[in-house]
Amino acid sequence: MNVKEQFSASWTFVVSAGIFIILTVLSATGIYDVSNILFGLAKILLALTITYTSVNESKSFYKKGKYFASNRFVYGAGFLSGLWLYDAIQYLF
Repeated sequence: MNVKEQFSASWTFVVSAGIFIILTVLSATGIYDVSNILFGLAKILLALTITYTSVNESKSFYKKGKYFASNRFVYGAGFLSGLWLYDAIQYLF
């Protein structure tokens, strides 16, 4: 898979990761005081987009007959999504 195919498959996650990085840089440099609600929403967005991307990619691997690889994508995304949602709940409440 070349870079163009990878980007077209995971552009939603790239955008949400970019938003999160921008919020982190703005907060760390002191340019803008980012509220915890925005960080919580950004983490929820990360969790949703990685789940969406990995489920779509696992479907394509499943169609090619790579069943073990498709399961690893879903389990890995579920683990990361759970961690990010846990952090988001801490930021929001």
